[in-house]
Amino acid sequence: MTGADSAAVAAGVVSVLIDAFGVDMARRPGLIGETRASLADPRFMHYLVRQDGVPVAAARRATFDGLSYLSSIGTVEAVRGFGLGRFVTAAAMLDALDEGSEWIHLGVFADNLPARRLYESLGFTMSGDPGPDMILIG
Repeated sequence: MTGADSAAVAAGVVSVLIDAFGVDMARRPGLIGETRASLADPRFMHYLVRQDGVPVAAARRATFDGLSYLSSIGTVEAVRGFGLGRFVTAAAMLDALDEGSEWIHLGVFADNLPARRLYESLGFTMSGDPGPDMILIG
């Protein structure tokens, strides 16, 4: 995706990430550039949920060589607890499996218990000692 559509989607994704992760607004231009670059790359897929036209949840999937990596999964604070993080994560997982991924990997801080519970409920398991990575073995 390129052009005006790319700019609008990138702005929406980045607005979710800034809210969800408390990212400094000074990083916005760089995040938009990175997001637009990945939107133009066919190995990446972005998921953006809007509520009444406002971006509220996002995720990104990179798929290559039988592996999918999920990242930038976030929900704005105002709508947490309504299952939108689960929705974007599950959509990315299903697409990865449909594309033939044998492994689906994501990173999460070991002390982020709400996110860990969400990912574990979707079938992910910690890979090794507690750390920031989880993997779906399917």
